[in-house]
Amino acid sequence: MEKEFSIRTGQENDIDKIIVLWEGLMRFHENCVSDFVLNKDAKQKMTAYLRSFFNSKEKIVFVAEQSNEVVGYIFGLVKKKPPVFEENIVGEVGDTFVREDMHGKGIGEALVETVLEWVKQKGLKSVELNMYSDNKVAATFWDKMGFKPYFLTRRKNCLNVSEGK
Repeated sequence: MEKEFSIRTGQENDIDKIIVLWEGLMRFHENCVSDFVLNKDAKQKMTAYLRSFFNSKEKIVFVAEQSNEVVGYIFGLVKKKPPVFEENIVGEVGDTFVREDMHGKGIGEALVETVLEWVKQKGLKSVELNMYSDNKVAATFWDKMGFKPYFLTRRKNCLNVSEGK
């Protein structure tokens, strides 16, 4: 069966479409991640951050399209680690999102494969990603894609809500 979608490098004129999908990702995180709170101006900050991807050699965004509609996206980045490590530059998968009504069509897998190819073309050996530990959907997807737990970040809130932020 021929796939009904295509993957391409995102362009600046895709920003508004990607931001709509990003808002969907944020709503999803609000429902599955404890202590998930965005800034009041998060959308504007994300738009500015996304603009930084264009004309960068260390960042890229790929989009999935179906019927000329952007239905998913993925960020690829070059991540610099401390120089004490032999492998101190790695690829990083950033935000990854496919509209829920488009799940099960191979779009997420195709986006990941595209980013992995970009990382290989950069001559990088490894790819890392961060995800919320409460996000079971993401854990299942990344396991399926062959990503293994590697580094665990732990978090503790130091202030009670009544003490301020």
